[in-house]
Amino acid sequence: MRKRAAFLIALVVLLSVSCGKSDTASQENDPAITSEEEAVDQDAETAEKEPAENASANENAASPDTAQSSAESADDAAGTDDADGSGAAEESAAAEVSTVKDTPEPEPEKEVVPYEWTAGTPEDAGLNDAFMESRHAAMEEIGTMSSLIVRHGVIADEYYADGYDEKTVFPVHSASKTITGALTGIAIDEGLLEGVDVPVAPFFPEMEESGRYEGLTVGHLLTNTSGIASTESRWYEWQSSPDWLQYLFELPIEAAPGQTFHYSTGNTHLLSAILEQVTGERLFDYAKEKIFDPVGLVSVRLHTDPQGIGDGWNGFSMTARDMALFGQRLLNKGSVNWEKVIPAEWVEEMSSVQVARGGAGTDYGYQTWVHTFAGHDGFYAYGFGNQYIFVIPDLELVITFTAPDMDENRFGVYRQLVNDIVSSCG
Repeated sequence: MRKRAAFLIALVVLLSVSCGKSDTASQENDPAITSEEEAVDQDAETAEKEPAENASANENAASPDTAQSSAESADDAAGTDDADGSGAAEESAAAEVSTVKDTPEPEPEKEVVPYEWTAGTPEDAGLNDAFMESRHAAMEEIGTMSSLIVRHGVIADEYYADGYDEKTVFPVHSASKTITGALTGIAIDEGLLEGVDVPVAPFFPEMEESGRYEGLTVGHLLTNTSGIASTESRWYEWQSSPDWLQYLFELPIEAAPGQTFHYSTGNTHLLSAILEQVTGERLFDYAKEKIFDPVGLVSVRLHTDPQGIGDGWNGFSMTARDMALFGQRLLNKGSVNWEKVIPAEWVEEMSSVQVARGGAGTDYGYQTWVHTFAGHDGFYAYGFGNQYIFVIPDLELVITFTAPDMDENRFGVYRQLVNDIVSSCG
């Protein structure tokens, strides 16, 4: 009996030892089972092998412990079946991927391609060699720096004095006003301004509080009939003042709005300030977006006043070719190459007589001069020192001039040059 009991005890001990050895061997031979300490050591060792230059880029990366914990959590989620078989973990992962894919990348800034002019010959515009020789000689005599004749959208003649070429950027001075006039029409067309009858004073607290500007509208600024004393006789005093708008607010009122034409650059500066308010953009940015960029008019620059308001009355500069391109845009009722931004109706209004001056001088539209050349109706932008953009619609003709800021009494000479060209083309 004792022998049998001893035998049974020995058998139990032997079986226990054998089972223990079997479990240990199984663990040692299973590569899928790794201790947590080994996993952490592996991550740390991998981190030590990373190149030194990547250290700053990885400052926000998870530590080995965090990475291990995240990996274990992901493994747990991936290995857990949902009771209803919907796979919540997979849906969560898919949602993350979807979010990344749906995040829009910032659009690269659109490159503006300069307008490509077609070059023709004077004969294409009906201009003979003898006329061209006399034209060039006349311009050389009066100091013209550049001039283009464009007919049917083709450059028929391009003149530059020595030292200037198609890349030269010229200040166009008050020819800038016609650009600002065009921008006003665009703002009206877009509903940013209700029309030319919108009162001016509410845009400026100083005007509103003074009570001196009753009845003054945007239309009066456009036609230089505001009644506010002109800045032309106060030019240098105004330009040297620290605040151009404040200077305008302190000018006397000389006539009721709409009563008298009195050319004043201050009217256009008020327009520029209004346009910046209603568009929420700088004048230059709005002009680039609406007029310049769509047709590849790329050389333009613009000065500002001391407060940063765009100098839309005197501050634009551009090449002679871009001057002609702006004129071409007006000629085509706001469009070039099927790009239409300036409303055709507005081009018609701004280039039509809004103020008939009769014997007092050239008629005026909206920030644009209106005149008849050799029997053909036309209009033009004019800047100090003989900067011109002439447009003769029925002949599909655009003529530009730039000249030094020296002799202001040349309009008669340039008008005769235009008359001669119109007569030859007509």
